Amino acid sequence: MLTLLPAPLVNAHRCIPISFINNPFTLAMTDPNNIVAFDDVRRILKGVMIEPAAVSEEDLKRFVSTLAEGQTSIEEVTSVVSMQD
Repeated sequence: MLTLLPAPLVNAHRCIPISFINNPFTLAMTDPNNIVAFDDVRRILKGVMIEPAAVSEEDLKRFVSTLAEGQTSIEEVTSVVSMQD
C-alpha cells in the first residue's frame, strides 16, 4: 500500500494512501480539498476514484516517524498511532 505513491508526491501533498479495495482509493490528507493532489494521484493510478480522509498534520508526522522506525505495514503503523492518541 505505502509504495503505491512516490515519496515526493506524498511529501508535497501531505497525503498517505490508507486503503485500496475494489475502488475507491482512500487517501489520508491534511488538506482533503487539494484538487492538485487528486490530479497527481490520478496520473499515477489511472482510473481510481479517490476518497479523501482528513488527517491532522500532527497525526501525519507521527505516521511518517513510525514508518522511519521500521514499521512497514499500514496495520502496524495505524496500531502504533492509535495507541499514542
